[in-house]
Amino acid sequence: MVQKKVIVAVDQAPVRYSPNEASQVAATLWYGYGVSDLSGATDGYVNIDQGYLAKTLLVEYVVSKPSTVTIATDKGYFFSIPDSTSKARGSANKGTIVHVVGEANGFYYGSTVDGNGDVLVGFVSKSVVK
Repeated sequence: MVQKKVIVAVDQAPVRYSPNEASQVAATLWYGYGVSDLSGATDGYVNIDQGYLAKTLLVEYVVSKPSTVTIATDKGYFFSIPDSTSKARGSANKGTIVHVVGEANGFYYGSTVDGNGDVLVGFVSKSVVK
Protein backbone atom coordinates (compact mmCIF):
# COMPACT_ATOMS: atom_id res chain seq x y z
CA MET A 1 0.00 0.00 0.00
CA VAL A 2 1.31 3.43 -0.98
CA GLN A 3 1.31 5.84 1.92
CA LYS A 4 0.86 9.50 1.04
CA LYS A 5 1.34 12.59 3.15
CA VAL A 6 -0.15 16.05 2.70
CA ILE A 7 1.75 19.10 3.95
CA VAL A 8 1.43 22.88 3.91
CA ALA A 9 3.26 24.17 0.80
CA VAL A 10 3.67 27.85 1.75
CA ASP A 11 5.62 29.62 4.47
CA GLN A 12 2.48 30.79 6.28
CA ALA A 13 -0.92 29.21 5.64
CA PRO A 14 -3.92 31.00 7.15
CA VAL A 15 -6.49 28.68 8.72
CA ARG A 16 -9.88 30.37 8.62
CA TYR A 17 -13.01 30.07 10.77
CA SER A 18 -15.16 29.60 7.64
CA PRO A 19 -14.35 28.17 4.20
CA ASN A 20 -13.86 31.51 2.43
CA GLU A 21 -11.12 34.08 1.90
CA ALA A 22 -13.02 36.82 3.75
CA SER A 23 -13.26 34.79 6.96
CA GLN A 24 -11.15 35.75 9.96
CA VAL A 25 -7.89 33.83 10.47
CA ALA A 26 -8.08 31.35 13.35
CA ALA A 27 -4.47 30.15 13.18
CA THR A 28 -1.43 30.10 10.91
CA LEU A 29 0.40 26.92 9.90
CA TRP A 30 3.98 26.79 8.60
CA TYR A 31 5.67 25.09 5.65
CA GLY A 32 5.83 21.31 6.02
CA TYR A 33 3.07 21.06 8.64
CA GLY A 34 1.36 17.72 8.13
CA VAL A 35 -2.37 17.75 7.45
CA SER A 36 -3.83 14.35 8.20
CA ASP A 37 -7.59 14.73 8.11
CA LEU A 38 -8.82 15.94 4.73
CA SER A 39 -12.46 15.13 5.39
CA GLY A 40 -15.12 17.75 5.12
CA ALA A 41 -13.65 19.38 2.02
CA THR A 42 -15.84 22.15 0.68
CA ASP A 43 -15.48 24.92 -1.90
CA GLY A 44 -11.73 24.51 -2.27
CA TYR A 45 -11.11 24.20 1.48
CA VAL A 46 -10.43 21.28 3.80
CA ASN A 47 -11.80 21.20 7.32
CA ILE A 48 -9.00 20.48 9.80
CA ASP A 49 -8.99 20.64 13.60
CA GLN A 50 -8.00 24.31 13.63
CA GLY A 51 -10.56 25.44 11.00
CA TYR A 52 -10.57 25.65 7.19
CA LEU A 53 -7.46 25.55 5.02
CA ALA A 54 -7.41 26.31 1.28
CA LYS A 55 -6.50 23.23 -0.80
CA THR A 56 -4.25 25.39 -2.97
CA LEU A 57 -1.90 25.77 0.01
CA LEU A 58 -1.26 22.01 0.23
CA VAL A 59 0.96 19.52 -1.57
CA GLU A 60 1.04 15.72 -1.47
CA TYR A 61 3.98 13.32 -1.68
CA VAL A 62 4.50 9.57 -1.40
CA VAL A 63 6.23 8.55 1.82
CA SER A 64 9.39 6.54 1.22
CA LYS A 65 11.78 4.62 3.41
CA PRO A 66 14.20 7.19 4.89
CA SER A 67 17.37 7.37 2.82
CA THR A 68 20.07 9.79 1.76
CA VAL A 69 21.12 11.21 -1.59
CA THR A 70 23.92 13.62 -2.45
CA ILE A 71 23.76 16.84 -4.47
CA ALA A 72 25.68 16.02 -7.67
CA THR A 73 25.53 19.41 -9.45
CA ASP A 74 27.09 22.72 -8.40
CA LYS A 75 23.88 23.59 -6.53
CA GLY A 76 20.70 21.75 -5.69
CA TYR A 77 17.67 23.96 -5.19
CA PHE A 78 14.92 23.07 -2.72
CA PHE A 79 11.42 24.06 -3.82
CA SER A 80 8.12 24.51 -1.97
CA ILE A 81 6.37 21.98 -4.22
CA PRO A 82 7.67 19.35 -6.66
CA ASP A 83 8.00 21.87 -9.49
CA SER A 84 11.15 23.84 -10.38
CA THR A 85 9.04 26.90 -11.24
CA SER A 86 7.75 27.11 -7.65
CA LYS A 87 9.33 29.17 -4.89
CA ALA A 88 12.92 28.16 -4.16
CA ARG A 89 13.35 27.71 -0.42
CA GLY A 90 17.14 27.69 -0.65
CA SER A 91 20.00 25.71 -2.11
CA ALA A 92 22.70 23.26 -1.11
CA ASN A 93 26.16 22.91 -2.64
CA LYS A 94 27.61 19.94 -4.48
CA GLY A 95 28.38 17.06 -2.13
CA THR A 96 25.71 17.99 0.42
CA ILE A 97 23.79 15.04 1.84
CA VAL A 98 20.00 15.23 1.69
CA HIS A 99 17.87 13.15 4.07
CA VAL A 100 14.92 11.92 2.00
CA VAL A 101 11.52 10.90 3.42
CA GLY A 102 9.33 11.07 0.31
CA GLU A 103 8.98 11.75 -3.40
CA ALA A 104 6.62 13.25 -5.96
CA ASN A 105 6.75 14.01 -9.67
CA GLY A 106 10.49 13.49 -10.15
CA PHE A 107 11.48 15.20 -6.90
CA TYR A 108 12.59 14.01 -3.50
CA TYR A 109 11.13 15.58 -0.36
CA GLY A 110 13.80 15.93 2.28
CA SER A 111 16.05 18.07 4.38
CA THR A 112 19.66 19.09 4.82
CA VAL A 113 21.73 21.73 6.53
CA ASP A 114 22.75 24.61 4.27
CA GLY A 115 26.08 26.44 4.20
CA ASN A 116 24.92 28.78 7.00
CA GLY A 117 24.03 25.91 9.32
CA ASP A 118 20.27 26.37 8.83
CA VAL A 119 17.96 23.42 8.22
CA LEU A 120 16.61 23.43 4.67
CA VAL A 121 13.44 21.47 3.87
CA GLY A 122 11.70 21.04 0.53
CA PHE A 123 11.57 19.25 -2.82
CA VAL A 124 14.85 18.71 -4.69
CA SER A 125 14.88 17.41 -8.27
CA LYS A 126 16.04 13.83 -8.75
CA SER A 127 18.07 15.12 -11.71
CA VAL A 128 20.53 16.98 -9.44
CA VAL A 129 21.28 14.19 -6.97
CA LYS A 130 22.95 10.79 -6.99
